[in-house]
Amino acid sequence: MAAVALVGCSGDEDPSLLTDDDLPAIESTTTFGSGQPTATTCSELTTRIPSIGTPDADGPQPLTKSYTLESGDVVTASLFVPAQRYGDADGALAAVEEAVAACVEKGDVTALSDSDGLPEGAVGFSGSTTGEDVAVQALAPTGDDRIVSVTVTHTGGGEPAVEIAEVLSAALANASDIGRDES
Repeated sequence: MAAVALVGCSGDEDPSLLTDDDLPAIESTTTFGSGQPTATTCSELTTRIPSIGTPDADGPQPLTKSYTLESGDVVTASLFVPAQRYGDADGALAAVEEAVAACVEKGDVTALSDSDGLPEGAVGFSGSTTGEDVAVQALAPTGDDRIVSVTVTHTGGGEPAVEIAEVLSAALANASDIGRDES
């Protein structure tokens, strides 16, 4: 139930999957020491998503960042390696896809697809977390056997301040600049 630590290759002391340029006006940022958050109350996903990631053996402590936007929306981003039981990123994402399908069947979430702008290999869903909160979450492989997860939670009517596909695309692009601790 952990995300891999984000260690900037360029010597950044506070590396991030998302930057000020990737998001509209940010009110605050919170860093979590561990945990792979999920954006649903569907039991299949609330048990599966936290179990797919593990700390990177070559990196320091895990890290997840949450960004509260001035609009009130909350964006959360994580970078982690898949748990050994899944073999690799594709195996972990296949397990999430199975959980999404079960939740869709129950009517708890709506699955996202490439028609929603997600890149190949990505898995995503949207659903209500409470009566008024709507969350959209997408996970995608980085290409180096790590996984990026992003969530956009929006409260109330109207549209969220950011689109999940845009946030995921930015996080994937920034993930290539975040390396593992080689010490």
